Amino acid sequence: MAVEVTTAQAPPRSAKTANRPMTTSRPAKARQPSGALAAREEAVNGLFQVGTFGLIIAGQHADAGALGKYGPSIATEIAKLAEVNDGVAHVVDYLLEAGPYAGLITAVMPLALQVMVNHKMAKAEHLSGAGVVPPETLAAQVKTDMARQQIEALQAQQAAEAEMSRLMAEATPKSESPPTANGQGPTVEAH
Repeated sequence: MAVEVTTAQAPPRSAKTANRPMTTSRPAKARQPSGALAAREEAVNGLFQVGTFGLIIAGQHADAGALGKYGPSIATEIAKLAEVNDGVAHVVDYLLEAGPYAGLITAVMPLALQVMVNHKMAKAEHLSGAGVVPPETLAAQVKTDMARQQIEALQAQQAAEAEMSRLMAEATPKSESPPTANGQGPTVEAH
């Protein structure tokens, strides 16, 4: 459930306090949206994705699931808060600068985890949420792809040879008869 963030306003004055002068240090100025709302939200979500990977690696699958489930709505609210709070905006904007690196870490992490599993430094069942599979599965997929490529190459070769035979048959004139064993054309017997 999203909570709308607004600037604080005083409650309406009651009849008792209506005649008393209000003292405020200065009125809150209305802020215009910076236009960075979506970028800030994406930056916070990127941080949450890195956190989710960390939790998966640590074996904290329930926490990773919770962060994946609730993180996006929190990111939305943090981005909205950054629109009206300079301190929050400063922190979130720092994430924007680090964002491409977080994206790279998020993209590379599944490969690094898979290599760790392949070399028995981690267990695949602990990292399946990050897309990691047992090494035997990857090996079988690679062998299947290689067999498929070999079969396709053999089929392409057979098709090329059949096409070549067909073209050679078309190139041989049909009116000519093949030469006989002595190398000469067929003999015609006189009647």
